[in-house]
Amino acid sequence: MTYILFREWGLQDTADFGEIVFHLVEAGRLGKTDTDSKDDFKDIFSFEDAFIKPFEPQQKQKRAKRKTAATPSDDLPF
Repeated sequence: MTYILFREWGLQDTADFGEIVFHLVEAGRLGKTDTDSKDDFKDIFSFEDAFIKPFEPQQKQKRAKRKTAATPSDDLPF
């Protein structure tokens, strides 16, 4: 849901959070140092890598072919 919600709000990447933070600085709601900049927020991570890929289904493993006739090894415990 995070990815969808951020897209709905118009947030495309981490640089957009820099815009939010610096708007709050300009409004006097947050402070900053002389070395802080919007660039500090650029390309921190990909929203897709953070909010989609970890939750995608894993690749299904290939299923073993079904045996049509019992073989002597079917009875072995290993």
